[in-house]
Formats: sequence, structure tokens, C-alpha cells
Amino acid sequence: MRWTALLLALHWAPEVAGAADSQDPAAEADLSSGAADRGGPAPTAEFQARLNGRYLPVLGDEEVQPLLDEAVDEAVSHMTWAFRPFARYRLRKTARQCPWYDLELTEELFTLHCGDDGAWVSRLDNDGGPLIDEGEAFEVIMEVREPAVTMTVQDHRGGQRTTWTLEGADDLTVDVHIFSDRHLPEPLVWSLRYHRHSATRPIYSNPR
Repeated sequence: MRWTALLLALHWAPEVAGAADSQDPAAEADLSSGAADRGGPAPTAEFQARLNGRYLPVLGDEEVQPLLDEAVDEAVSHMTWAFRPFARYRLRKTARQCPWYDLELTEELFTLHCGDDGAWVSRLDNDGGPLIDEGEAFEVIMEVREPAVTMTVQDHRGGQRTTWTLEGADDLTVDVHIFSDRHLPEPLVWSLRYHRHSATRPIYSNPR
């Protein structure tokens, strides 16, 4: 996952009047309460076993694209009209459906693949230090609240919060919020559904 590409998608936009440095409100609340120091209690073995596996999209790309376009249009509708065409073009490159998710949760780590983007491995105790991507440093905040796992990647300009929620035995809902107090008056938000394909898949990477 290339997080610098996400922030580059925000840089064309004017700053929102009176905006402060961006941080996801949910992540900020966790930091103030100390919950983000540990990311919550360690996930149970039962939840680990239930979540782990490969998930495929419920809807095809031709069905999903209008939903993503609608989400982008909603986000840019709150911007100054002169910047909407530029914002729409950039954000449509950011809003996408993963062709599949490979997920593995342990007591200490969360590992995911989004299609061919490569493995992402993050510590649940939020003690892995900043993520460095193309020379840019990002804060990573993990939280596990069964039946969901949430990952926030952000810096002072903005970021993305993704929540994977297991529903029943084999269904997964993925909620994405792209936020920037500096550039987006309202966040770009979308939600997509996936279904379990298999219970095992390979791990290619080590923790950062």
C-alpha cells in the first residue's frame, strides 16, 4: 500500500479555512484515553481463527464503481466548486475495491494483503514505530474490538482509517474513511462487502 499516493491525492485542494493539523477523530480519542498504547486487549484465539483467511468481493467491479463514484461525489460536494473537478479526478484514483483480502490475526500482529499490493504487517501494541513510505513518516494505530480490526494510517495532513468487521461465519464488511481537516471538509467514506474464499493463505513479509 502506498500511503504517499493517498496524501498526494489531497495536495491539489485548498486548505479549509481555520483547519488544524489532521488526525482521525476516533484515533485521537483513543490516544487521549490511552487505548491506542496497546490497541485494546489481545484478540481471542476464537476470533483469530474466525477472521483468518481469504475474502473475495461480493460485487463485481462494474457494480462497485458507481458506488465508489457516488462516495467521491458526496465528498467533493462540500468543497469549493472550482476545485471539485480536480478533487473528483484524484479521489477516484484513490477509491477502489481490493480484488481480494488475505487476513491473518495473531495475539501480536495483523497481516493483510490487498490484491497484489504486497503484505502489510503491523503490531497490535502500536509499538512498531512510524511507517516510512517514500521518505514520508506515518503514524499507524491498530485497534481490535471483536468482531472488528481497525487500522489508521495518518500524518498531520490527513490519512485513512480502515475497519474490517466479521459478520457471521464468512462475511466481511470493509469500511474506509479518508480524512483531511486541511483539504476535505467532509471525509471520503465507502463500505464494501467480501465473502470468505478459503481459510488459509501464505504470508510473505516480516513485521516492520
